Amino acid sequence: MTLNCCVHIPGARNVYNIALISRGITLVLTLSTTGLLLWSKYDSALSTAVRVLLHFLSIPFALIVGQPAAMLISFIIYAVKKDNFSDFKRERIDQLYKSKELHSHDILACQELYGSKFWGSTVYQTLMKGRCVEAGLNYSAFGGGPRWWMLFDSGLSIFSRHEIVRSAALVFRKQSIWDFLFVSRASLYAQVDLGEGRSIHVFTLHTAPSLDDMKKRTALASIFEEKTSTVRQQGNELLDFMVKMLGDKYDQGNDKVIVMGDFNVKAGTMDYHHFANLFKNKYGLVDITKKGPPGSDSDTWDPTFGLVDDKGEPKERLLTSPGLRGHPQTLDFIFTDASKVGESNVLPLKNDDPSQTLWQLVSDHAAVECKIAC
Repeated sequence: MTLNCCVHIPGARNVYNIALISRGITLVLTLSTTGLLLWSKYDSALSTAVRVLLHFLSIPFALIVGQPAAMLISFIIYAVKKDNFSDFKRERIDQLYKSKELHSHDILACQELYGSKFWGSTVYQTLMKGRCVEAGLNYSAFGGGPRWWMLFDSGLSIFSRHEIVRSAALVFRKQSIWDFLFVSRASLYAQVDLGEGRSIHVFTLHTAPSLDDMKKRTALASIFEEKTSTVRQQGNELLDFMVKMLGDKYDQGNDKVIVMGDFNVKAGTMDYHHFANLFKNKYGLVDITKKGPPGSDSDTWDPTFGLVDDKGEPKERLLTSPGLRGHPQTLDFIFTDASKVGESNVLPLKNDDPSQTLWQLVSDHAAVECKIAC
């Protein structure tokens, strides 16, 4: 059986929207601070303590209101001037459909196939589902909708040639300050029926970037510190979710468990080993995306993000924050208890349309492919 992991169909976050969000927060912060200063100056009834409190409240107010305001503005601009503010999602889905990868795999997991509360925002999920059906991946599961205060849902999806008999989604309780108003960091589960009493239990996920990673994306992150890693807390929630979903449905003799997705942690770091130890200690899962033949103890990986060409130039610019461009790293993994058949492969799916010069790859993340025996 061939699995294809981590084909990002990018969401609303690209270089234009990132800049717009940053400027939106700055604008709202400036306006709110000015307004509160004027209010406190001319309202003689306010005590000094209240004045100080109002000044401090301007910062969280800007963080809370600025991001949704900036995103709303970006949607309006996109509707008017699509070419300059597009992340080319429709074109990327079409390019993925043209690639052999979509037609030669049994299970496909995607992240960042976002929908939102805005009218018509699930059109790309519908388009991707239709393309997968045309490729023979007739069964699908999608992550749950966003919490009432979030703009976007989890963007997670699983497509399969075999029947999905059960599915469930988990939005992590612990969300980073960058995500809790914007997108649902989450996990999606699907039980795939292989027949003859055998199943594959598939978990895909998209966890939060580390604070160190965020500091490379935006200067705003430099004012924050984490006592406990958000992504590790999400890993703990994921393990609880796995225990709940597998329960008595998991026949260790006949079934296989697979966890695959964008972990947003660098290979070999403490955050990576936190996930690896959780999976190995509970279910005996190992990372089969490491380089080398089956059973290898190699601690090297092919990069899946920030890919560069032979000259060291970034292969994808539109989707990647300037601070992350040109720094290859591995963020996408497959953990399983199944036997690996041959080596895993990293597939930087290319854009073969010469008329599209703004984007070079189907996604800023390369797909990760592996073959397993079931």
